[in-house]
Amino acid sequence: MNSSRYQKRGKRRKTNVVLNVLIGVIFVLIIVVGSQLIFGGSGSKQQASKVDSSQQTSNSAAQDSKQPADSSGSNQDQNQQGTSSDQNTSDQTGSDDQNASSDQNASEDQNADSENSQKNDEKSSDDQQAKDEDKNSSPAAQSDWKPVGTSQSEPHTATYQKDSQDWAEMKKAMSSATGISESNMTVWFIGNNGSPNDAKGTISDKTTKEKYKVSLHWVTNEGWQPVNVEKAN
Repeated sequence: MNSSRYQKRGKRRKTNVVLNVLIGVIFVLIIVVGSQLIFGGSGSKQQASKVDSSQQTSNSAAQDSKQPADSSGSNQDQNQQGTSSDQNTSDQTGSDDQNASSDQNASEDQNADSENSQKNDEKSSDDQQAKDEDKNSSPAAQSDWKPVGTSQSEPHTATYQKDSQDWAEMKKAMSSATGISESNMTVWFIGNNGSPNDAKGTISDKTTKEKYKVSLHWVTNEGWQPVNVEKAN
């Protein structure tokens, strides 16, 4: 009986010890968990605060970085606008220079055409004047005419009568100067030309009706010599 009681008491002691140990362990666990909850929450808040501060700093840095980028983009846009403006100005200047060059070339071409036209007009005027001079003179006007010979003796005295030898020899001289044959010649006038040895006459071609004034000079023993022929109006 005593042994059985003793055994029961021993078991109770062991049970109490185990319970006390368990209670102590649980108490320790409660303290540890509570400490973690208390200090861990504060640390989390502090860490969260640090995270928020770090995030704000990062956002601020990102904003600062973005702002210079935007500013740089704005400057780049301004530079592009400036470059575009310079290019437009350069294009406009080039266009103005090209227009000025074209106007200058057109002016030079116009001046050249005007000069050529003036030269052509002058040439035409000279040609016309030469034609008029040729028209007013005989085809043989610039020839070295020779005296036509004479059957008259010296000293010679000019006679302007129609049936005289002088008249006939003067007609011959005027025919040699103008190329008009005596048979195709109409004599309008023969007379003195300012001296005893100078005469002049006006004749025309019966076919062409062209009229000429012929100046003659008497050469001793050689007869009348044509000295000038002009076409009469």
